[in-house]
Amino acid sequence: MNTDKIYAEALANEYAPKDTSKVVALKKLDRRAKLPANVFAYTFGILGTLVVGVGMCLSMQVIGAPGAGTMTAGIIVGLVGLLAVSVNYPVYKRLLKNPQVMQTEKTYAALLGDILDQILARHQVPEEDRGYMLSFYIEGTMGIVKRWLLSDCRESLDDIARIMMNVIRR
Repeated sequence: MNTDKIYAEALANEYAPKDTSKVVALKKLDRRAKLPANVFAYTFGILGTLVVGVGMCLSMQVIGAPGAGTMTAGIIVGLVGLLAVSVNYPVYKRLLKNPQVMQTEKTYAALLGDILDQILARHQVPEEDRGYMLSFYIEGTMGIVKRWLLSDCRESLDDIARIMMNVIRR
C-alpha cells in the first residue's frame, strides 16, 4: 500500500539537510562543553551506588562469611557509598562553576569560534579581521556563560541563547 511512500519519506527526512538554527547550535555547544562534567557525575554516581549495593550485600550477608565482622564491614562500605552519592551533585556543580578544571572554556571557545567564523564569512568580514572579532565575541560569550553558571543557571538555555544572539547581532 503506502508503505513504500512512508519508507521513502523516512529516508528523505533522514538524509535531508537538517534545520541548524543558531539556537540549536548553541544548545549543542552547551551539551558538548558540559560533557566532561556530566561523564564524571554519572560515573561517580554509578560507582557510589555500586559501593552502597556491596555494603548492603555485606550487611545482609548475601556475600561474605556469616558473622558480626561482615555486617560491620557492610555498614562501613555502605556509608562510604552513601557519602560518595551525597557529594556527587555538589561536586558536579563545582565542576560547572570552575571551567578550568574540566577545560570547558577551551571547548566553548573552539566550538563557538567555528560557529562565529561561519557567521562572519557569510557577512563577508575580511579574513584578517575575523581573528580579532572572534576573540571579542568569544570572550564576551564566555562572560555570559560564566555569569549564567555562577547564578546557578537560573535562566533557561533558550534565554541565554537569545541573549547571546542579541549581543552578536548588535
